Amino acid sequence: MSFVASSFVLFLVLFFFLFYLTPGRFRWVIVLIGSYLFYSFEDPFFLIPLLISTIIDYTSAIVIERNRSNNKKYLFLAISLLTNISLLVYFKYTDFFTSMFNLSESMGYSPSSVGLYAIPIGISFYTFQTVSYTLDVFNGSRNAERHLGYFAVFVSFFPQLVAGPIEKSTKLIPQLKNFVNVKIKNIKVLEATSLIVWGLVKKILIADRIGVVVDKVYESPAEFSSILLIFSGCLFMIQIYCDFSGYTLIARGVAKLFGIELSKNWNFPLFQTSFKSFWVNWHITLSIWFKDYIYLPLGGNKVPFLKWGLLTLFVFFISGFWHGANYTFIIWGVLNGMFLIVEKIFSKYLKVSKFKLFSWFLIFILTGLFFISFRATSLNQLLLIGNLILEFQFDLIQDYVKLDMWKFSHLVNGALIISFFSYESFCYFNKMEFEKSTLKNPEVQLFLLFLILILGEFQNKTFIYFQF
Repeated sequence: MSFVASSFVLFLVLFFFLFYLTPGRFRWVIVLIGSYLFYSFEDPFFLIPLLISTIIDYTSAIVIERNRSNNKKYLFLAISLLTNISLLVYFKYTDFFTSMFNLSESMGYSPSSVGLYAIPIGISFYTFQTVSYTLDVFNGSRNAERHLGYFAVFVSFFPQLVAGPIEKSTKLIPQLKNFVNVKIKNIKVLEATSLIVWGLVKKILIADRIGVVVDKVYESPAEFSSILLIFSGCLFMIQIYCDFSGYTLIARGVAKLFGIELSKNWNFPLFQTSFKSFWVNWHITLSIWFKDYIYLPLGGNKVPFLKWGLLTLFVFFISGFWHGANYTFIIWGVLNGMFLIVEKIFSKYLKVSKFKLFSWFLIFILTGLFFISFRATSLNQLLLIGNLILEFQFDLIQDYVKLDMWKFSHLVNGALIISFFSYESFCYFNKMEFEKSTLKNPEVQLFLLFLILILGEFQNKTFIYFQF
């Protein structure tokens, strides 16, 4: 079920009243049932891997805690990790590996006939979330959760189940247990609705309208000039930022209606002046996951520079591969890792603080270029676009004609993007959170909803990160 579907509005209204009419000690049951209904709305089969992860990690963590002084804990850590990784690999990467090793031909089947079910939406997110819980119990940073119900809600909490934020159990489970004490009169409704409305603006009014243009470019990239292809990468970066951060804002707003504070997942990444700050502020909870469970355990910043560089490349390689079973995602991850290394080398000789505007422009263009590999549908398309860009040909008139830029809808797109950047830059430079902004004003929220209704793009009801 998508946040921008009419079915979700009905679901949320019914769930809201049912939640607050239910006695406190039974609310976790309502949330669990509601989360499972939400997740299985498109396909009930999606519940099977979710339930397997829940039961295996719940049991493994308890056994690990009971056997911290002996080697049995390693066995159950392995069971937890192998189960989750196996589910992820089976559903998400089997086609990739069969094609990579030419198993399709040697074993007599094509990727489409492997017999896989549809990839369960959000499997990468809840897998990382539940794996982090098991690792935290193994490391002794938390005790195993004995209440299966609350643990199941932690894994499946519907506002953040499909695309995050990836929450740590030490933050989310105590809040879930506080459902008993949540009172409707204490809910900051205007703060919650401001997050939801701005999330809808970013998704329907900005991301989806940009997506119409970007999709047209990538349907036939050979028809466009080098400059336009570079520009399309930057446009897609804005699109995916608005799409994904819009989802997060809606998730945070919905969760806030039930007394839950989800993590902030974005911190104005498009205004950053270095690769490091860009990635610190882009998809924050995923970056923290990689830092806490891969980067730091393998040495982090405390290792020699060469090892640090290899570690950085490895982390970004895993990050790229996590996003999808395609060489294009791996290339995207490695490119970003390489430029982080280059930036660290040259940061010793350049004081970027003196060239903030130039640094911002450079980072914006380079990250936009890298996002071309994220958007490309195949390695062949990526190579084609790369060759076209290197030819450095531009024909603005041809681009103008092929994109139908004279249409009123594109003028609206430009006005909306400028307005969006103006408001985000105002918030960024004034260090202002959305919860404290003018969006708390109900009249402003109603005006934005009106704009969404008359100018929104409603053809695409899914979020880009649902595929991950």
